[in-house]
Amino acid sequence: MPRWNPKQINEWHTRSSEYDPDVITICPVHPDLMITGTYQLVKATERQIFPGQFRQGSIYVNLVSPTWRPAFPGQQTPKLAKRKLPAAILDIHFHPLDGTLLGVALSDMTIHFFRFVKRADILSRRILTELLSLGSIEVASRDEDGLLVLCTQFRWLDMYEECGNPKKYTNTITTHMVVSLSTGEIITVKVKLPGVRSTFDPRLAHKPGPISFSRESVHWHTEEAWTVITIPISSTVTSQTSLLLSGGDDSKLIAAMVQFDTTTHAEEHNQTSPQALWTDSKTHTGGVTAIHPLPPPLTNDPAPPPILILTGSYDEHLRLFTLSPHTFRRQPLQPIAEAHLLGGVWRIKLMDNYIIPLQPIPPEMALNPDNTTESAQKINSNGKKRPLPPHETHYILLVATMHASVQIVRLVHTPFPTEEGENWSMTVLARLKPDAHNSVVYGADARKEWPQSKYNLEGVAARDEGDGHLHEHLEELRLKRLVRQVGVDVAWADQSKETRPSWKSWSEELRGEVRTAWEKEQWERSVGRYTCLSISFYDRKICTWVWRDEKRKEGIELQEFLERY
Repeated sequence: MPRWNPKQINEWHTRSSEYDPDVITICPVHPDLMITGTYQLVKATERQIFPGQFRQGSIYVNLVSPTWRPAFPGQQTPKLAKRKLPAAILDIHFHPLDGTLLGVALSDMTIHFFRFVKRADILSRRILTELLSLGSIEVASRDEDGLLVLCTQFRWLDMYEECGNPKKYTNTITTHMVVSLSTGEIITVKVKLPGVRSTFDPRLAHKPGPISFSRESVHWHTEEAWTVITIPISSTVTSQTSLLLSGGDDSKLIAAMVQFDTTTHAEEHNQTSPQALWTDSKTHTGGVTAIHPLPPPLTNDPAPPPILILTGSYDEHLRLFTLSPHTFRRQPLQPIAEAHLLGGVWRIKLMDNYIIPLQPIPPEMALNPDNTTESAQKINSNGKKRPLPPHETHYILLVATMHASVQIVRLVHTPFPTEEGENWSMTVLARLKPDAHNSVVYGADARKEWPQSKYNLEGVAARDEGDGHLHEHLEELRLKRLVRQVGVDVAWADQSKETRPSWKSWSEELRGEVRTAWEKEQWERSVGRYTCLSISFYDRKICTWVWRDEKRKEGIELQEFLERY
């Protein structure tokens, strides 16, 4: 096990939350914005049946950047949405196939659904954000003592079917999720939601009606269930088979095989009985609080790759397991890599995943903005696929470690064993200084601050863009600023206003040259730079900080690596 000696991050920016924050996520469609959820115990009143059980919560939209700068003269500060809810927020996630569909798990047995909208208000010269309510479902009943059941965590599945006519506002979205409950139960849920996508949908004129859904029980933990994930195994036209893994306060990691139907009738679950696979009650010496799947590393082995899962626990360890792609059992039984983080592992976020070639890339395989590697380069003279060159696969993890702040971990797979005879290594790279958070860190998220690839420069997303005419105005101002920064259009700038062609006639001609020059500069300057967010509970802090991966310049994206070879 590696020695815990991370580099300390000493610079951060602190903001305060109105209530105790316990969940946070960055919107994948609008990465300049984040959603935070809060958990607040309210003093019991005489009318309450169960004193101390009343909780309330809210979800807030906020800027990822701690400071806001106008994109043009006269732009007003954004109007950021806020929603108060009848119970505490325990988990929030955007759908992986619909990046503005937000699910929110509450402490009153319900899951609420929202459409997150960002739009431009031309008259007020500002950006508006809205959380449009799509309705809610109640996925459990009160426990045997009459207490409310908490939805401790949920996960969307990569299953998504939209039916109906959006132009006539009759479209619906059918999708699936898995949920862990404070009773220890793990359930699957199939739900049909209204396909609302904009503020002007007439369905918003009425209070959201009942949502069609069905639920099925998978298995039980003997104490609170804290975490659940699924990994797709196979699919057909009518169903998808997934491996389900859950962890709970009983220190157990439980695996089952579950089949989901892909029909659009939410009332008809049509799920076959889950197949129990195995239960591990010996590895973790504390409650299992986090599970995260990882994409397998690329190898030259034609056999199916093993399934990789990370687990976090109250026992302060982060562990990596491999599961057989055939039997779905652990091989070996013990973790193949682990790290002691000196704090309970509550949440795990995969920040980045890239490949570092271990030998120089041949010049003929180099990519450029105008040309990609021909498929013939991947084939050798015998007509067989060219073997991949030696390379390392790197996984960068952001880990919320409760009383030990938030930490960054590097997980590396090499094609040959190390001196210890292992292909995997786990290293704690950095930790945010404990002074940043004086309470329990329950959540963290991060975003990259550079284009996807220096060989495929399609533009850096503007964090403050709007829509419609405001978007066009911002784009024009942005291009003018880029011209000044990189000095591409000197001739245009030197001409007098009377003889100078209009910017509109020049912008299309210069767009490619300006963007390419500026983006190359941006890539070199910012590659490996991540903006990170972390929240702590009782002190109500939201911290924003920056971390740089010095190895990232050596790495290339997975897709680019495949294109080369």
